[in-house]
This record gives sequence, C-alpha cells and structure tokens, in this order.
Amino acid sequence: MTVATVDKALLASLAQRRPLVVALVLATGAFAGIVAGSTAPPASIMWLVLFVVLAAAAIRPDIAFLGMVAMAFLLPFAIVPIRLGVQPPIFELGLAATVASALLRSRPFANGPPKLSLANPHFWVTGFLMAGLVSTAISLSRSWDVQQLQYAAKLGLGVTAFYLAANWSRRRGFARKLTFVIATAGALQAVLATAMYFNPNLSEAVFGWVESVGYPTASAAIRYLPDGETVRAVGTAVDPNVLGATLAIAVVIAASLASSSRRGRAVLWWIVVLAIIPALAFSMSRGAWLGAAFGAFGLVWYRRPAIAWAILIVGAAAVAIPTRLSPLEHLRSGLLARDPASALRLEEIRRVPDVVGASPAFGLGFLTEPVARYSLEISNALLWIAERTGLVGAAFYLVATASILATSLRKLRTR
Repeated sequence: MTVATVDKALLASLAQRRPLVVALVLATGAFAGIVAGSTAPPASIMWLVLFVVLAAAAIRPDIAFLGMVAMAFLLPFAIVPIRLGVQPPIFELGLAATVASALLRSRPFANGPPKLSLANPHFWVTGFLMAGLVSTAISLSRSWDVQQLQYAAKLGLGVTAFYLAANWSRRRGFARKLTFVIATAGALQAVLATAMYFNPNLSEAVFGWVESVGYPTASAAIRYLPDGETVRAVGTAVDPNVLGATLAIAVVIAASLASSSRRGRAVLWWIVVLAIIPALAFSMSRGAWLGAAFGAFGLVWYRRPAIAWAILIVGAAAVAIPTRLSPLEHLRSGLLARDPASALRLEEIRRVPDVVGASPAFGLGFLTEPVARYSLEISNALLWIAERTGLVGAAFYLVATASILATSLRKLRTR
C-alpha cells in the first residue's frame, strides 16, 4: 500500500469520524489545561506539549512527526513530568506514539502478507528490527533490566521513524514541511547555543529553567576540548557532538532551500544559514564540520561541479598546510589522531574483534552492564550497533539505511 493511498484512507476516515476527532481534541485540551494549570512552568509547558503530541499522533501522525523533529532539535531531553516506573523523554514517547499510529493506519497486511525482496527496503528494515528483538531477548534471558527495553526501543524507533520519514517525503508537501522544520528549528537552536556560549549568565538561566524537566545544571552541562580550557557550545542539546550533528544537517538543508528559492525567500534562507554557522563552529565537533562540508560539496557539485572541485582542493590545502588558526589546528589534530579523543576512536576500531567477538552473531543485547568477557565504551554508532545486535544486526542496519537512501534518490531523479 502506497503512502498516498494511506493518506487518502486517513482523510476519509477522519471525515467520517469528525465528532470523535473533535471530542479527542477538546478532551486533550481540557485535560492538558487542568494539569498545566496545577503545576509550575516549565513542567506545565511540558504537560501541554505532551498532550498535544499524543493527540496529534492519534489524528495526524505525519504532522506529529514534524513536531517531534522540532523537539529533537530544541528540547530533546525534556522528560515526562511524572514518573511511572520510567520517565522517558517526551521526544521518545511522542515518537513511539507517532510510529505506532502510522503503522496501525497503514495496515500493511490488509491485502495479505507483503511481497518482500532483496531490493525492497521493507525486507531489510524488518530484518534489522528482528535482529534487535532477538538480541534483546537473549540479553533479557541473562539479566532483567528495564533500561534494556528502553535502549532496544530507542534503536527500533530510530530506524522505523527514518523509514517513515523517507516514505512520507515522497510527497512534495511533506518534504517541504520537513525541510522547513529542520532548517528553522536548527537556526533557533543555533542562535540560542551561540548566545549561551558567549553569555554564561544566559546559560545559567536557561539550564536553571529546564532543570526541573530532566536537564542538568549549567556547570554540569559545560564541555571542553581535551585541553581542558577551550569551551564548546552545547545549547539545549547538552552534548556538543549532538549539537554539531543536528546543525550540520540543518545548515545543508537551509543552503539547499536558499539555492532553490526565489530571490526574496533565498535571502531569508541565506540569513538562516549564517545564523547556524557560528554555533556549528563553536561546537568544535570535527565530525559535524566534515559532514556539513561534504553536504555543501554535494550541493555545489550538483549545480556547479567545477566550483565544487575547486572548493574541495582549497579546503584540503587549508587543512594540510600548518597554520595558527585554532579551528583548523583542531581539525588537523583529529585527522592525524594527535589528541586523546581521536586516539580513543582509533582504539575502538583496533579492538573491533574484541568488542564484536564477545557475542558475534546477535551481540550482547542492551544490558546496562553487559555480561561478557569484554566490554568497551563505544562512541562509533555502527560499532555500538554491532556490539549490541551482532554482525547480523549491523549488516541489516547498513543495508536498510542504504536501501532507503537508494530508493529515495531514485524517486528524486524521476522528478
């Protein structure tokens, strides 16, 4: 069943059940207002956000997904204001509701079992989720831990949400909304992160305000380079590498919108690009810098290949030639593995046989303290997945993401 068919069925269903939808909205608004009015901000705001997200997920999961994307950029670690055994971030709970609503509405087995083939992303996504389920079951048999299920759910949600976004993005309307949300939310986070970077008092005020919804204090959130002196921008993403990764995506998308818009809108989007760049630089995230650079290279190469190659050569020369510029020296030290952070990543790669060898087929699962003969703190995403879900899960993950990308690119080329 195609996404367009699902959307038509959704609209028809909403038209038939308009009273139910109106009642759900009114009930959600009333309950959110009562709860929000009885608590102090920002907890009251988080209650309101939570109920709005859950209502949106029930009515329009695609719109709820856009809201979750915005929250991932702005307040990714804001938690549910009440503890019921666990206290998950609103982003994760809302994303779970959105994914569940979308899957229930799509009714994948309405016309019988889906026809899966090696060229179909469904096959690889399903395979990866099954590998994660098996690894989780194995780890649960060793020791019970609620966080196991949370970690497994996070990984499954991430892959499933990525797949849903790729499907929804086949529609021009959703793709435009998604790029708009990413670029504008990225700019808002960038402006806030830059202001907090230069103004410690503002940083204290922001973290003091959101501390009641799960955020650390400003002193606990501050991050440095390995030299212990150079402060890194964190914004409300807390981790400078998370901030840098999200802003790298946002700046490339904003540049794409600027280069494809008419003059008036193009100027606004270039202003957005300029607003994002300082925070991206102050995050001191070399991976984010490289990601943004390659994204920009691809964007320029698509329109002006000669200029793109010239920029690449000049950039490579700037990195290769020794200078006293701090950002270039920081990037160069990473590429040459001359600092502790780079050495740690090389050590992770060197110990791949030990990390994966502890349980090569289906991994260690998602135990907080894996019962294994060897364990290592992993920062590499793919290696982390291989350690948790084994070589089977890592292979399915790689092919799943590659197949989704390939399918999306084929769709783009037909336009």
